Amino acid sequence: MKTTLITLIILAFVLNSCHKDVDVTLSKKDYLMFGRYINNCQSNDTCVEVFKLYENELYEDQNDQYVYGTNFYGGNFIQSTPPQFTIANDIMTFFPTDLIADTNMIFGHPNTSVDGGIYIEYKVNKVRKMWQFDLTIDSIPSNYREFVSKVAGKITLLK
Repeated sequence: MKTTLITLIILAFVLNSCHKDVDVTLSKKDYLMFGRYINNCQSNDTCVEVFKLYENELYEDQNDQYVYGTNFYGGNFIQSTPPQFTIANDIMTFFPTDLIADTNMIFGHPNTSVDGGIYIEYKVNKVRKMWQFDLTIDSIPSNYREFVSKVAGKITLLK
């Protein structure tokens, strides 16, 4: 009995020490950029929406440039209203930390899908990464679906 207890304690310690928590809390210089783009759309006002979330502020892009390839999004951001920040400020609570270590940058075919895609750019400390997600649910890995769905919902509420 004593041996089993000691084995369980050692196992719990090893498993816990192997798991590295990733801090996804935004600070003043850190941000999460998120956006939606729709393919074959006629109006830039509704085809592309991109936002940049900081610790206490939300900015909206004025350029509304279509997202191509694996390049980081440029943009010309202006500060949004406090009610818009309130809508977006909890997005990081849904951020899947395993996404940071994922080597894939594009999930599905967001640039060819009729529904378009979701763009995510993450910059915390010195880590800067970007991803694009097809909006077809089967193209999104199950561990990222809730986050992508929340982002899509927030964008709808912000517009």
